[in-house]
Amino acid sequence: MNFERLLFEMIRVRTALENLSPYPVSTTPRSKQICLDMNENPRGPSPRVKEELSRLEPETLFAYPDYHELYLELANEVGVRPENLILTCGGDEAIRVILEALVEKNKDVVLTPPTYSMYRLFLNLRQARPGEIKYGPDLTFPLDQVLAQSTEPPAALILVNPASPTGEIITLETITRILQNFPQTPVIIDETYHHYSGVSAVPLLEEFPNLILIRTFSKAYGLAGLRLGYIIGSTSIIEKLHLINPPYPLSGPAVVAARAALSDQEFIEKEKEFVEQEKVFLQKALARLHIETRTTATNFILIKVGPGAAAVQKALARENIRVRSLENYPPLEEYLRISIGTRKDHEQLLQALEKVLSPSVLLFDLDGVLVDVRSSYREAIAATVKFFSGQRPDQEEIAAAKRAGGFNNDWDLTAALLERRKIDIPRSRIIEKFQEFYLGQDWNGLIQKEKPLINRELLGKLSRKFKLGIVTGRPRSEAFFTLEHLGLKDFFSPIITMDDLPPEKGKPDPAGLELALEKMGSSRGYYIGDTPDDMEAARRAGLIPLGFMPPGNTLSDREALQKAGAHRIIESIMELEEVLECDREL
Repeated sequence: MNFERLLFEMIRVRTALENLSPYPVSTTPRSKQICLDMNENPRGPSPRVKEELSRLEPETLFAYPDYHELYLELANEVGVRPENLILTCGGDEAIRVILEALVEKNKDVVLTPPTYSMYRLFLNLRQARPGEIKYGPDLTFPLDQVLAQSTEPPAALILVNPASPTGEIITLETITRILQNFPQTPVIIDETYHHYSGVSAVPLLEEFPNLILIRTFSKAYGLAGLRLGYIIGSTSIIEKLHLINPPYPLSGPAVVAARAALSDQEFIEKEKEFVEQEKVFLQKALARLHIETRTTATNFILIKVGPGAAAVQKALARENIRVRSLENYPPLEEYLRISIGTRKDHEQLLQALEKVLSPSVLLFDLDGVLVDVRSSYREAIAATVKFFSGQRPDQEEIAAAKRAGGFNNDWDLTAALLERRKIDIPRSRIIEKFQEFYLGQDWNGLIQKEKPLINRELLGKLSRKFKLGIVTGRPRSEAFFTLEHLGLKDFFSPIITMDDLPPEKGKPDPAGLELALEKMGSSRGYYIGDTPDDMEAARRAGLIPLGFMPPGNTLSDREALQKAGAHRIIESIMELEEVLECDREL
């Protein structure tokens, strides 16, 4: 063991650090990328800031900074006294200072997720207990649940207004009710995006001494790189925060930049106008791509790209465009967050989205889509049930069970039909008899009766436009036998079968489809299936579900597919090329 390792093992870090992960900061160079992931202002700060920084005196660098004039000018801009302000090294440092000063170990603190993840991290460092009162699926602020906490007041209550990542505004009426209900609790409101919303709780400070506001120069002012933040609160709270805050939190150049930024409020007004104009531009352009958007009261928008949102983010990254995945921020898992950049940024984003979201993958179910299984699998189900029960189910009973969902595996369906007849047979015995009917001796059973529902000519045409793959609940040996026997196997890669997944991951679980997408290096495409389970699995994997009506299916089957979310219904697999061309044109 080397000395460095030995020394490390002798040093004990705080217990609170053991199960924490730092805020994720990319180590990939950003200089040649379009960065729409951090809600920065890529248009940069006011020209006055650039001018003042270009004329820096040496004293600004070698002397400790003087904050007096900045406090006066900032107080004038905010509408408070200088003693109601404290400067911090960015908004994150403001969060740390407040929580370190006001929150004791093992105390409860209320958060309203989805929200900025640094709050939870700092609270865990304080060894406090973050209590979550979540936004609902419609993203309305959970006011009633928050007010209910007043019976046992928390040590602090944290709000972000406008919220991030939802972009929703908490009204001043709502904030007032919270302050009235929690007179002894510090109510911390993060106003990082207040310039864009036009909503601020500053007017409430005089009436409510427990109100604390956090602001930053990182967004509208365009100074994220200089790390400029500040806190607004009562004089008694600010005095306590000075005990935690470093004596010189801002550098000399940061002070110069902040004063120059404050002197150009016309720049801020133009910035707000620009952001609103670009939001409108993006929303209209995204609508033409059939992408649902959610506007916000901030400098970002949300776009809904489906369950495969994280895959879309990665695909955009391959196009050198960074956006933020919200996969860890329920109920926004299907969304991406996109910062408002420049018009050129947005035009390149739209081109990349059109490319990334243009379906490039065509995945098929096997049974009932590529292969007619009425005389094979369906017959094996009926024959096995009759063998053990003496009662042969008709095809409609089997089809009705498929429509109901949950029977992607035909062995499970056979067992369920026997259970319905009050016949208790071990699963292993059911599978054994089923396979006798289906495979016969040396593959001469019902499997020989399978016929293709698609021809090689059509597959050849489709393969020139799409990557083709199969996701089936069959065992690998049976899937490969049929595909080779019918001369179809060479068109498809990958072929995902029962053997590739844990038993509990069959459809409607999307695991098989997600595995296929991973192997194909794609995030967008179609899945063609003939059951509601197929449609649900496709939707959950972020694929476009196409419902297929194999021979013998009825109006009830069509209705079940539509109810399960089928994007379109295909009557004959030979219509597929025409349907896909029409869909692309739309």
